[in-house]
Amino acid sequence: MPTVRRLLGITLGMLIASSPAFAVNEYYQYSCDSTIASPPGPTSPCVTKPPKERVMVSVSGDYDANGTSPELSVTLAKGGKKQLVTVGLTYEYYSLSGQFRPLTVRVNDKYTPPNFVILNHLPQCTGGFCVVHADYWFDIAELEASYLTQFYGQPLKVDLEASTKNADAGSQYNATLIARVEKKK
Repeated sequence: MPTVRRLLGITLGMLIASSPAFAVNEYYQYSCDSTIASPPGPTSPCVTKPPKERVMVSVSGDYDANGTSPELSVTLAKGGKKQLVTVGLTYEYYSLSGQFRPLTVRVNDKYTPPNFVILNHLPQCTGGFCVVHADYWFDIAELEASYLTQFYGQPLKVDLEASTKNADAGSQYNATLIARVEKKK
């Protein structure tokens, strides 16, 4: 019986490790949950009771075999009238390609009308190490007008979409996403 378990464990390990989307050394930390997880579990306080005003996620690791970054996601309790969701992003990575990496942000799987948001600030790169910092905001009233019943009184899920650059496979990255609800004046 131990031989069967060992064989099963080795086979499962090989399947997981050979997956092209397998990320190495990936660790997440949320502002509303002090534990460091890889990836965060569904019972995290950030999931079971989203914060009302601000939340932060930080992740670091190595790009997978395709050079794909993880999707980052945070949730705020709910949207309301006269609110803005402000998003701050810092993205640091080592680039073997020196190529632009698109960084796209959404709220509740929607882009800001009339155009989606690509934070396409050119990274500042020195010796392959690149840094991008961007700030943006989403007007909840504008989003609600374009996508009825999807923002007022609903949880606000802010996502940074994954991006892929094959030449960066296995390189290191650090990303921090901060989302805040603020009153619109």
